[in-house]
Amino acid sequence: MKIQVLIAVFFGWMCACSAQVQGVYKFLDLPGSAYSASLSNMLLNTQDSSIQIALSNPSFLNKRLNRQAFLNYNKYVADIHASDVAYVFTHKKYGVFMPTLKVAHYGKIQETNEFGEFLRDVSASEFALGLATGNTFFQDFRYGVRLRLIYSNLIYNSSFGFSTDYYLNYSKDPSNWGLSLAVENLGAQLKKFEGSAGTSLPLNIRLSASKRLAHAPFKLHIQYDYLNNFQTRTRPFYDPTQSTSFLTTTVDTTITTAQHFLGHLTAGISFIPSRAFHVNFAYNHKRAQENSAQFASRFAGFSLGFRLKLRRLAISYALFGNASGLSSNFISLTFLSLQRKAKSTQKKREPKTN
Repeated sequence: MKIQVLIAVFFGWMCACSAQVQGVYKFLDLPGSAYSASLSNMLLNTQDSSIQIALSNPSFLNKRLNRQAFLNYNKYVADIHASDVAYVFTHKKYGVFMPTLKVAHYGKIQETNEFGEFLRDVSASEFALGLATGNTFFQDFRYGVRLRLIYSNLIYNSSFGFSTDYYLNYSKDPSNWGLSLAVENLGAQLKKFEGSAGTSLPLNIRLSASKRLAHAPFKLHIQYDYLNNFQTRTRPFYDPTQSTSFLTTTVDTTITTAQHFLGHLTAGISFIPSRAFHVNFAYNHKRAQENSAQFASRFAGFSLGFRLKLRRLAISYALFGNASGLSSNFISLTFLSLQRKAKSTQKKREPKTN
């Protein structure tokens, strides 16, 4: 079984190397949790007793996460919002599994005729139903695999497809440091959009590392995205220092090798004063540069948030600087396992025997 998984990961890597970055189903790249969004949607690399880590990196799925449930809500501008749901269960024979559901709703649009008369409200939404599993091998290595079925309904046009994700993590001390490699969104459309020329998914091969400082309550994170495509910047960005008029803003069309390289990088830091409370802050250079229009917010490319862990519930919040400098809010709830509590209650109710 382990050899088959390794072969699948290797095959996914080889197929992905020649693929394109752009494609359909881009909602798959939205952060799935507030904890991940607070670190600019980085791949999480260190072990934690939270399903949010496994949602970002399924290689950390283990029996300690059994019966944890997760809800995430993401509010964008206007009526645009997204949600994520996940649950972890353990099968005695086949291991640990995590079914997931991602929903993106783009609000209602008024349809009118050629005279401007209102006809009806139409909407657009996308869904991804997934199943992930993970395990360890060779003691210090962990792997994760996720399969998702995707349905996209954009007003009167629809598409159906699938995607697969592969994760590999290495660490001798997973609670303090970790190195991860991921091949995400490797799949295809089974039913294409009508009249659409693009067929590929937004493939992303990522390399990520995290390290907790030995004598300070901080953890450092760094990530390199799109190993499969060095030239990630597909459009020039505006330089607000070159003009004072939006209509005459000079467009810088020269993109240097250094700018291409920096466009792959994401860096973050976590402040961890206790196991129950985390504060995260991160910066994504590509997103900041692409949203550097003259009137865009300076928060573009930055993200921050916190996680508060209570006895049976963990609450997370993130402010995520995304497209056009606008910021979106993430709120996540993690319902921790009740299995241990149920067992202890059962023992108390057992009658005493003489």
